[in-house]
Amino acid sequence: RETIAAFLANGSPQLAFDSLTNPERNTLRHLAPQMGAGWVKLQKGVHALVKLSPVDDPAATLARLVGSVKHSCAANGGKCSASVAFRSLPAELVAYTQATLRLRSLK
Repeated sequence: RETIAAFLANGSPQLAFDSLTNPERNTLRHLAPQMGAGWVKLQKGVHALVKLSPVDDPAATLARLVGSVKHSCAANGGKCSASVAFRSLPAELVAYTQATLRLRSLK
């Protein structure tokens, strides 16, 4: 909780972590959405906390989310799995789906 609270208090949009133990990673992944942050995997062994951008219009943000998923599916020949579409989302939309919509995936 202290790590996430310190991250939310500073000005950086994301904070990367590498070499976390499983309990540390699981705790951060579980608590981040509850505290208003997102949790993304940047590459193998590297994860990051992402700040939730202020949302003025939830409908427009949902439209951007749907547009990103459609674009990802179109780029893959018109068909893609939910996990591929979720991994292709921009970090700010991942943070929005996790913190606001309380979704961990698109399934």
